[in-house]
Amino acid sequence: MMDENLFEKRMDFLKNSYKKLPIQTDSSAVLAQLHPQQEKKEFTKSKRFLQWPYVASFFGVVSLAVILLIPFIGEEDSIDQGNQYDEPKIEVDTKSQAELNAAFQELWRMYDLMVGDAALSLNVSREFVEQANFVQSAKSFIYSTEGRLRKDIQEGWELQPIIDRIYSYKQSVERSLLTPEQWMRNTHTLQSEEEVVDWLTTLIDKVKESIALYDEYFLQLPDQGKDYLSDDYTLSALQRNAVALELNNNGDKTSMKIDYEKILSLMPVQTPEAYTMYLQFKVDNPSIIHAGNILVSWQEHATYLVQLEDIISKLPNNSFLENELKVEYDQLLSLFVNGSYYNPSFNEKSVLKEEVRSAYLNVIELYPNRKTTFQLHEIYQMLKENGFKKPHNWDAYTGDF
Repeated sequence: MMDENLFEKRMDFLKNSYKKLPIQTDSSAVLAQLHPQQEKKEFTKSKRFLQWPYVASFFGVVSLAVILLIPFIGEEDSIDQGNQYDEPKIEVDTKSQAELNAAFQELWRMYDLMVGDAALSLNVSREFVEQANFVQSAKSFIYSTEGRLRKDIQEGWELQPIIDRIYSYKQSVERSLLTPEQWMRNTHTLQSEEEVVDWLTTLIDKVKESIALYDEYFLQLPDQGKDYLSDDYTLSALQRNAVALELNNNGDKTSMKIDYEKILSLMPVQTPEAYTMYLQFKVDNPSIIHAGNILVSWQEHATYLVQLEDIISKLPNNSFLENELKVEYDQLLSLFVNGSYYNPSFNEKSVLKEEVRSAYLNVIELYPNRKTTFQLHEIYQMLKENGFKKPHNWDAYTGDF
């Protein structure tokens, strides 16, 4: 577009130039004074002849205007050309376009097949599997990746690196869509400790995803899937995916948890000792907490805390399993110190229960060099000084636990 300020300046210049043109004298008036006796016809003829100076002036102004406006015409053309270069339209040849389309079609074909395989492996409907978080995440990843890479092609990127990236993303999508059953078939490919740790932590994540999927699936079935759970094929699918199912005497599902015994049986010899210890601990000590309540005695609870501390100390810092165990440890420590709604640590007179007091003393005596013991000893001493009565500021003091 033309610059409005520059246009105004040019027009002012044009206007001033016009004003500076020589003023033309009315020659007809002069002739009338010199020859008052001329006939009207001759006077009219002279008047027509003498209009030419005005015509010349008009053409002079127009010519000057054209000269002044020529730069604007060239400038506007250059601006239009500049806009065209800002957003280049690169034509992708037919062969390259075909290769790109084929790569994406193969990626989507693999996605479609793997979603179907996941439904069969988990023994749930395909429609339900498609709504699972891990499937939705893979689908969104493919959509966003395809849009980004097609834009890269339009911007002039080379085709082959784009194709290579699509096939590398294919491996990531395949990894994310594997069920625990399918993932557990890869143990023969593990060579190093790093690969074993990655395999194990990924498997635990996948089993957790499967448990969450099953929980939602059973809720939408009649009687929360009671008949479904009595099916042998369903129970087999749970077992194949390392999901342990607990049923009560009525055959109702009470909970689902990770089948650590199955996972431990698959671990290769190059598994780091700390991780083998973790799995064995999980096998020997099923979860002691359910619905916010402790399922074991106070003494067993305290011992469990010390064992968790020992395992955490041997795991790599900030590793997946270390962080997971720390969360469990903090929750159990808080329940030991504060008790729960159904099993408080103080009796109805706000005095520390005798069995809780014994658990404190036993830990302090058997495990003197543990961080857990240090924290519990500090709390025990405070309670002892207060006659084992619950202090008024107890909740504020134990908030960090």
